Amino acid sequence: MGVLDQFEHPHGTPGRLVGWILTWANRSINERLVAELTLRGDERVLEIGYGPGVALEMMAAKLPRGSLSGIDPSETMRSQAERRNEKTLHQGRMVLSVGDSAHLPYADTSFDIVYTANNVQLWSPFPQVLSEVHRVLRPGGRIAIAVQGVAARAQAGPLGGNIDELDRSLRAALSPPGWRDYRPKVQRLWTGRALFAIAVRGA
Repeated sequence: MGVLDQFEHPHGTPGRLVGWILTWANRSINERLVAELTLRGDERVLEIGYGPGVALEMMAAKLPRGSLSGIDPSETMRSQAERRNEKTLHQGRMVLSVGDSAHLPYADTSFDIVYTANNVQLWSPFPQVLSEVHRVLRPGGRIAIAVQGVAARAQAGPLGGNIDELDRSLRAALSPPGWRDYRPKVQRLWTGRALFAIAVRGA
């Protein structure tokens, strides 16, 4: 398994190292993503691809009356995320799962928000994962996506490429009737350009 494969599915000792790298490299995009979401504090929220759990930790501080769930394919990442979010887990406000985002283990309309950072370009098959996100969101719920340009360029497939190409692909996918109110924003991080996009579940 190559280096890029470890970033897609971290495991073992190299996977733990990847977790430390992601903690450092993704902190700024996670901070911006959480800031983009205006929260009441009681929402039900799901993160797809939680990695070492940095965004979950930030989000938990914004949801004193809410709940957080996360799904990631890596047991190594779950271990790191559990250590980082031990207090919130013990409070019963967070549940972390290992699994496949193409088959989300949640009931219909379970969440107010589904978000993902530097992970949407890995969704495979993308249409099925997006359909699952639509299913588990309540009508009027929001999907929030953040992707660094460097992460998008490293990935082949329908959502690989540069930020502008990714924006066009997401705009087409997050369109009526299933989705509405697609709002993209391109910001510059220390790693380069990053796309932040929010859409609302429609019919």
